[in-house]
Amino acid sequence: MAQLGAGRNFLKGVLGLLGRSNRSAQSHRPSSSRSSKSNDWRRVVRRRLLTGAVVFVLWACGIEARLIYLQVIQHTELIEKASRQQNHSVTAHPKRGEILDREGHVLAYSVDADTIYAVPTDIDSPIETAERLCKALDNCKPEFQETLKERLGRPRSFEYVQRQVAPDASRRVSALELNGVGFLKENRRYYPNKELAAHLLGYVGIDNQGLSGIESTYDSDISGRPGKTLIQIDARRRAFSRIERPPTAGATIQLTIDKYLQHIAERELKLGVVQHRADGGTVVILDPHTGDVLALANEPVFNPNAFTEASALSRRNRAIQDLYEPGSTFKLVTSAAALEERVVTRDETFDVSAGVIRVGRSIVRDMHTFGVLSFDEIIIKSSNVGAIKVGLRLGPERLSRYVRRFGFG
Repeated sequence: MAQLGAGRNFLKGVLGLLGRSNRSAQSHRPSSSRSSKSNDWRRVVRRRLLTGAVVFVLWACGIEARLIYLQVIQHTELIEKASRQQNHSVTAHPKRGEILDREGHVLAYSVDADTIYAVPTDIDSPIETAERLCKALDNCKPEFQETLKERLGRPRSFEYVQRQVAPDASRRVSALELNGVGFLKENRRYYPNKELAAHLLGYVGIDNQGLSGIESTYDSDISGRPGKTLIQIDARRRAFSRIERPPTAGATIQLTIDKYLQHIAERELKLGVVQHRADGGTVVILDPHTGDVLALANEPVFNPNAFTEASALSRRNRAIQDLYEPGSTFKLVTSAAALEERVVTRDETFDVSAGVIRVGRSIVRDMHTFGVLSFDEIIIKSSNVGAIKVGLRLGPERLSRYVRRFGFG
C-alpha cells in the first residue's frame, strides 16, 4: 500500500510539472495570434456546416419532390404500366353453338383444336427451339421459321407459335417436350357438308368471330362468352402464376332450311349453269304457306372450311347481295295493293288488245297479244299492259306506300 501511495504522488508531481510548463509556454505566446487562429477555425467549421446543411436540405427537397411526382402525379400511369408488365391475359374463345336445319341435321359445329404457344423467357435457345418446332409442324416454310426465331427471342411472357394445328402436328410437338412450349385448347369451326349451304351459313375467322352469313348475323348468340387466362410474371419476366376462367358455350341456331331440298337446289342449279354456260345463278325455295326459306343456293360455290382459298366472287351470296329488276314477280305487289284498296274487282275486265302501252318516255309491250282480260287473267297470263293499267288506277302515292310495306327499298 505504501508503494502504491508513493507511485500516485510521483505521477501527480509529473503531471503538475507538465501543466506548469505548458501554462508558462502559452503565457509567452502573443494573445492576438491565439485569438485570430481560434476565430479562423470557427469560421471554417461554420462554413462547412452551413454548406453541408444546404446540400442536405436541397437533396431532401429533391427526393421529396420526386416522390410526390411519382406517387401523386404519375400514380395512375405507373399503376397501369406495372399491371401491363406483371400481368398478361390470354383470351380463351368459347365453343360456338351448332347450326341445324329444320329437321335437326347439323350444318355447322365446333371441334377442339390445339394452339401451340411459347413463353420466350423460359426458352434457353430460341434458334434451336424454332428449328425443332418447324420440323414438327406442317408446311413450315423458311420465312415462318425466321419469324418464329425472332418471336421466341423476344423478352416476353407469351407468344403464339401456331394456332389451331392439326392433331398429328400437335402430337409431334408434344413429343418434343420443349421447355417454354405449351398448348391451349381452342375451337375450330367445321362444316361437315362442305359446300352445302355455304353462302347461307357463312364462315368464321381464326379468332372465332363470324365473318359472313348466319355466322355473322347471329354472332352474338352463337359465339358465347369468352374466358380468360391470366399469367403473372416476376421482375425477371418469368411466369409464376396462372389463373383460368373457363369460357361459356354459345347458343344453338335452328334454320328453316331443309338439308335435302338444299342439296337438290344446288345440284340442279349447277347443272343449269353448266348447260347454259352462265357466269352464275341463284335459286330460292320458299314455303308458300309460311314464307319459310327452304333452300337458298348460289353458283359458283365455295368450301367454308377453307374460305381463304376461295375468291371474293365465289363467296358472294348473290341471292341477297346482288341487285336485279324483279320483273313479272312485282305484279304481285301491284295486284295485292289494288285488291286491298278496292280499286278493282276480280271479275273486272281490261282491254289489252293493243299489246303496248306508253308510260312517260317508256314503251312497254306484252309478250303475246291478248284481247279483253279479267283481273284474274291479267295475273294468270302475266300481261304487262294490264298490270300497268291497274297500277295507274292506284296512283303513285298508294302504290309507293305498298311497295314500302312489302319491304322493298
